[in-house]
Amino acid sequence: MPSEKQCDTARQITGSNTPSIDINTQYRTISASDKFLLSHAIEKFLKANNVPVEGGWIVYRDQLDGIALDFLVSSATAYCIYKDWKSSK
Repeated sequence: MPSEKQCDTARQITGSNTPSIDINTQYRTISASDKFLLSHAIEKFLKANNVPVEGGWIVYRDQLDGIALDFLVSSATAYCIYKDWKSSK
């Protein structure tokens, strides 16, 4: 589960105002397969636009927020899921 610091970073980068408790609830309840699919969708989008996640999320916020919405999570939760997936590779 994301730490308070990770939640703060996610909110700052994504512009989300989702409380940490909600980020952690969404993080716990999304299935492993959806975490994988969400992470791949974000990765594909960022690579297609040739941007890093931090800079890309700021520039392409609406599109990346849409990916998060497809999986019924906040953009901050999606960011945490993606960063965890990247660190596990």
